[in-house]
Amino acid sequence: MKKHIVSLIAALLLLITTFGQAPSLINYQAVIRNSSGSILPNQSISLRLSIRLGTVSGSIYYQEIHTVTTNDFGLVNVKIGEGTPVIWTMPQVSFSLPFDYFLETEIDVNGGSSYTLSGVTQLVSVPFALHAKYAESAGDSKGHFVGDYYGGGIVVWSNPEGSHGIIMAQTDQSSSVTWYDASNVVSINSNYDAVSNKFSDWRLPTKYELELMYANRGIVASTAYDFALGLYWSSTEQSTNNAKAISFSNGLTSDALKGQLFRVRAIRAF
Repeated sequence: MKKHIVSLIAALLLLITTFGQAPSLINYQAVIRNSSGSILPNQSISLRLSIRLGTVSGSIYYQEIHTVTTNDFGLVNVKIGEGTPVIWTMPQVSFSLPFDYFLETEIDVNGGSSYTLSGVTQLVSVPFALHAKYAESAGDSKGHFVGDYYGGGIVVWSNPEGSHGIIMAQTDQSSSVTWYDASNVVSINSNYDAVSNKFSDWRLPTKYELELMYANRGIVASTAYDFALGLYWSSTEQSTNNAKAISFSNGLTSDALKGQLFRVRAIRAF
């Protein structure tokens, strides 16, 4: 059954572009065909679109759902960023991370939620306007590099120009919280100082972002905002009951039960 469904969208057409009025949107088009190669016109389908980091099977960084009807030619045309968000929202997504990005498409041709993987396509050229908007949010032309205090926290990764990167909160938002409560903890204003409170886009880091934080911990430590020697939650799920956590004692990754109590350190992009 899965192979049959995959064949329905063998002729996938992907177009990525940016819009001057809405720089957080990516245009996505696909032609839907049946198993014999004929198009499926005027049919309601469901699409689940995910952005994965690093590899085709990497962590899901962003995910959203669309319910759409094909046109007379079997074509669907949606804007990534306007779907129903499942993981984060498009404005929270940073295209400045030092990883490859992959767009995963899943489909239910009956318009339900029984999704079947149809394919994964690398985003070989991230739209410039999307990439550049993080530099614009800095509000000045000065570069900000690892170890700098900026944007309510400490920079733990930046591009060579220092125009965009990742900021971590100055302190842990919790020293003992389950994975289920971790995202709630990072959204509580009282867990940040007055400067950090000016920003509402703090979130739990992905596994890859947490690895960056660990890799640059030596520089960060010199600012007196070091990490505790313990396990930190990432937002990356391993399974229904497990999620990825990284030990800041040795850098090892664990597939931990979501009910365990670990530390949390929030991040935001600039």
